[in-house]
Formats: sequence, structure tokens, C-alpha cells
Amino acid sequence: MVSFNGTASNGLTSQFSPGSVKVNAGFPITTAVTVFASASATPGNYTLTVTGTSGSTSQPLSLAVRVVQHLVYLQKFTFIPGTLTVSSGSTVYFYNADPPHTWCGGYDSGDKSIMFTSVISTTSPAIHTYSIWSITLTTPGSYSYVDAIIHAYVAAPNGTIIVTG
Repeated sequence: MVSFNGTASNGLTSQFSPGSVKVNAGFPITTAVTVFASASATPGNYTLTVTGTSGSTSQPLSLAVRVVQHLVYLQKFTFIPGTLTVSSGSTVYFYNADPPHTWCGGYDSGDKSIMFTSVISTTSPAIHTYSIWSITLTTPGSYSYVDAIIHAYVAAPNGTIIVTG
């Protein structure tokens, strides 16, 4: 049996699911880790140390973690949250959690591209699966956007960022 523990500082905590797993020789094991940042955590780069322990044997692993103030992620063709309100000068990060897949006889590489359709005329480069793109918004207004890559084929996911003065 292998049990997992995570340590970090500055307002970060971790949770594992499952917290321990039975190991069978020759078979991989999987556990998910969720990292939480408290409201007092300062945006920036951190290190989370994950330790797997079985009996008297422990193996540590360091993971890089980035804490951001405003995050929109794409998962299952949906922007989450669909609407986000930020103050002028805020940086918004877009995270692509959609893996490549096949649909309607076609192939989707999993790449996404954010195309703003109001206030500014900007389109992100391709955001590969499990990658991030960010934009700093300085002009107050309601910024509408769509996934520019899939927009050409089906009703694309869309979202709005409201920037306040």
C-alpha cells in the first residue's frame, strides 16, 4: 500500500484522491492531486512536494505549481466560469484541459484558441492541451470571446469577461 502526502507553503494545501493505493508489481498506479490556494496566497510560482510512502520507504517528488488570481479553463467544450468579473489591469489566464479526441468522423488535436469578439480584436495562438495563455485587460467593458478553432465547425463555447474601472 502506498500513501500520499503533499507539502507546500504560503497558503497552499493539497488533497489526494485516493489518498492511498494498493500496488501490484508491474501495474501502474494513479492518484489525482488537487491543489488549493487560500485567498491570502500571493500569485506566483510554488513547489509542491509529494511524498509516496510504503512501510519504511518514502519517495519524494517536486511539482511546479502556479497560483493565479483569475483563471478560465476549457473542459468538455465549456469555458469555466462562463462569466468572470475582474478589475482593470488584471491578468486572466486561460487553461486548456481538453485532450485530443475524434468527433463526427473528424479529429480534434485538442488545441484551442481564444478569439475576442468585442472591445478588442485579439486572438490567442493555439493553446495546446494542458497549456496556458494569458492576457492583461486594461480597458473597462464586457469582453466576449469564443473558441476560434472549433468555432468554424460547430457552435463554439463562449464566455464573457467583465472588466470594471
